[in-house]
Amino acid sequence: MSTHPYPSTPDNTHWTAERATAFLRALAVSGKVAPAARSVGMSRQAAYRLRQRAPHFAHLWNIALEQARARRASERQGRRVHPLLAKGLSR
Repeated sequence: MSTHPYPSTPDNTHWTAERATAFLRALAVSGKVAPAARSVGMSRQAAYRLRQRAPHFAHLWNIALEQARARRASERQGRRVHPLLAKGLSR
């Protein structure tokens, strides 16, 4: 019988600060909850449950989504320039 109070294998059923931070970073890049949750070994449903019970996490989630939207808008604006014009602008 082990005398250690914690299991020797990682527990992938609970959110840790590191996991929540990595999720929020992935969400800020993709803007999509399911892939961001999967990237940290959690489900989309688990992410939404954490969002519901943790107001600060929910606030950071909203900021991450705003960053993703801003990134997409910036990318869309960049594509509106004709490729020949874009070459001239980058000089």
